[in-house]
Amino acid sequence: LIMKKTLRLFFVAVLAMVVGNVMADDVTMAYSGTTTTNMTGDNDAALVGLDATKWNVVGSKGKASNFPGLNKDGSIRMYYHAGGSNTITVESSEGATINTISMTFTGSNYSNVTVTAEGSAVTPNDGVYTINSSSFVLGNGNTSNVQVQIKQITINYSASSDTRTSTTIQFADGYLTRATKGKDASIALPAATVKAGDATVSGATIAWSSDKTDIAEVSGNNLVIKDLGETTIKADFAGDATYKPSSKSYKLTVYKGYLSLEELVTNVTNGNEKWDKGGEFASYWLVDEGHNPMTNTVVYANGQNIYLTDGTNNLLLYGTNSMNLKQGDVISCDLGGGKIGAIWGTLLLYNKLPEFSFTDMDVKVVSEGASIQPKTITADKIGDNINVYVKIENAVYQTAFASKNATFKVGETTFTVRQNWTNIPVTDLVVGNTYTLEGMGAIYNTTPQLYFMKATDTSTGINDVKVVAAEDENAPVFNLAGQKVNANYKGVVIKGGKKMIVK
Repeated sequence: LIMKKTLRLFFVAVLAMVVGNVMADDVTMAYSGTTTTNMTGDNDAALVGLDATKWNVVGSKGKASNFPGLNKDGSIRMYYHAGGSNTITVESSEGATINTISMTFTGSNYSNVTVTAEGSAVTPNDGVYTINSSSFVLGNGNTSNVQVQIKQITINYSASSDTRTSTTIQFADGYLTRATKGKDASIALPAATVKAGDATVSGATIAWSSDKTDIAEVSGNNLVIKDLGETTIKADFAGDATYKPSSKSYKLTVYKGYLSLEELVTNVTNGNEKWDKGGEFASYWLVDEGHNPMTNTVVYANGQNIYLTDGTNNLLLYGTNSMNLKQGDVISCDLGGGKIGAIWGTLLLYNKLPEFSFTDMDVKVVSEGASIQPKTITADKIGDNINVYVKIENAVYQTAFASKNATFKVGETTFTVRQNWTNIPVTDLVVGNTYTLEGMGAIYNTTPQLYFMKATDTSTGINDVKVVAAEDENAPVFNLAGQKVNANYKGVVIKGGKKMIVK
C-alpha cells in the first residue's frame, strides 16, 4: 500500500511537471523592421514581433519629444527626459501570467533600464526579472541624456487556465489621439467592438477609463478635456461566463493652442523656467484672432531643421520633414473645404535656443520660390537675432573647425560659427581669409553663435598685397568696415588707401 501511494504521488508530480512545461512558453520581443521609426502610442505589439491579439505593447513619450524608437539595427530605444522619460508597457490581453523576462542590450552604456510590475520595482537576479503578473513596464533609468537601447526581450509566460473564449477589443478608424485645450471642450471616445476571433460578441459592455483624470476625464461616450499633458485611455471588457476579459488602450495628448507665430515666440522667451524643463505640448494653427488663415514662409530647411517666419517673428521647428518643405515655401493650415490643420509638438528651450519640436504637421504649401534675403547684422548682434537668417560681413577666419565649431572675428568681436548641418562643407575655408557669412542666429546656453550656411571669400586676390609705400608708413589703419584699428589687428586692412593682409 505504501509502495502504491508513493508511486501515485510520483506520477502526480511528473504529470504536474509535464503540464507545467506545456503551459509555460517563451516569446521574443524585438523589432525586425528595415527602417528607423518610432512607436505610435497605440498597440505596437506587431511592430516588435508579438501577436497583437494576445499582447498589448504601448509606448509613452513621458516628457520627451518622441515616443520610444525602433532602430533599423533591430533595437528598441527609450529616450531620457528630466521631467519624465519614455516608458513601454507590455500586457497580456489574455490574462496570461508573465513569469520572467530577460533582456539583451546594444551595449552596457545603454542598459540602465527600470522594470516595474504592479507598481513595484523589480530587481534582476543574474539578468532575469521575476514578474508574476500579466503586465510590466519598462523605463529609462538614466539621470542624464542617455538612451536605453534594448536588442530583445525574452518573455516567459504561463497561459491562463481559463477555458472561456478569448476576446479582443477593436477600435474603429478615425478616433482622436490629440486635442487642444480651449478649442476642444470634449472629444468622442473611439467606437469600440468586442470580438471573439472574427465574430462580434453580442451585448458586450465596455468600461472606459483615463489614468490621468486631471488631463481628460471620461463622461459617457466622450472625454472631457481639462489640462495639458498625456494620458492613457483604456477600454475594458470584464468578460462573462462564456468570454474572457480583454482590454485595449491608446495615448491621448492634450496641447495648448497657439494661433500665431508671435504667440509661440513670445511665450517661449518669457523667462518661465518650464521652457528649460521640457516645455509644454503645443499646437500651432496659423490663424489670426478671428480664426482667419495666415501664412508663414520657410526661411531655411536642412535635415530636421525648418525655420519659419511671419515677416517679423522667427522660430526653429525641429522634426521629421515629411512634407519635404524647402526654402521659399509659403505654408498655410487652410487645407480647403473648411478644414484647418495644425502643427503639433512641444514648445521648449533647447540649451536656451527657442524650438518647436514637432511630431505631426498638417499644412498646405500655397506657393513656392519666395525670395529669401538675409538680414545684414554686425557680429555683436547675433544674440538679438535668434532663429533669424542673417549675413555678417568682413569676418576673418580665426580658428579652424573642430567638433563642428570655429571662431571668426569682425573688428574686436570674436564669435562662434557652428557647422550644425554636416552637409554644409567647411573644408575649403582658409584660416586668415575674410568672408561674408550667412546662417541662422543661434545660442548655446549663454553664448550666441551662427549656424553656418554659406561663406563667400572676400579676400581673394589681395593676399599678395603686402608692401606699403614709404610715404604711407605712418598712415592710419582701418578694417573693411571703416573702423580704425591698432597695430595688433590681424586680417584684411586698408592703409594708405591700399588693401593688405596682416597675419
